[in-house]
Amino acid sequence: MQSIWEFMHLKTDNKASRSAAIFSWSFLLSSMDSWSISYKHWRGAIPFFKNLLEVKHESTLIGAKQALGLIFELGCLEKFEGDTSVAEEFDVKNILKESRVPEISVKVGKQILSVNTLPQQIQLNFLKRLLGSGFVVHMKENELLHDVFKFKPEKRQSGRELYVAERDEAAIKLFVPDVRREESFHRIHKSQNSIFVKARTQIRNKNRDIKGEEQWCSGD
Repeated sequence: MQSIWEFMHLKTDNKASRSAAIFSWSFLLSSMDSWSISYKHWRGAIPFFKNLLEVKHESTLIGAKQALGLIFELGCLEKFEGDTSVAEEFDVKNILKESRVPEISVKVGKQILSVNTLPQQIQLNFLKRLLGSGFVVHMKENELLHDVFKFKPEKRQSGRELYVAERDEAAIKLFVPDVRREESFHRIHKSQNSIFVKARTQIRNKNRDIKGEEQWCSGD
């Protein structure tokens, strides 16, 4: 953040780079608590951004307004003021009126993400510019963004079973020597303990249950 601050103060004709730096600086500032902001790092920020309001570059102008509005909302103006008093450096009401909107809404799938605080507006706009078309995907899957924006994506509901087989069949292939074929056939097909008979009984019971449900449903 300090490096971005130093870059913003460089004399350069590349206004696009400076405006990008302003948005990045505001994005980082928006994630900070006022108590953690140093008194010495950002002294003079208010007059610096106020002077940028005279620059004829739309992106820089928007960034400067947002930065001033954010500084005021953090509630620690003394950490950002310059040599003169804050009241003399800028009109708070006018800056806030031009730097924020009541609410920003973005469609994420079938849901709507809404933010109504300036820090979150700055974060949302920055991430949209950074991620481009991938923003929606990240909002659906990135748990960090869910925490930042207090967003709960809809979970995909697994559909109910649409198809139930009307009839199940079981087949068992066994190798039976010729000398014991008749005895084995009886044991496999007739014995109550055989695997084949047990499987056939389970299938019959299942089909009976299905028919019972169908009759019950048709009687409503």
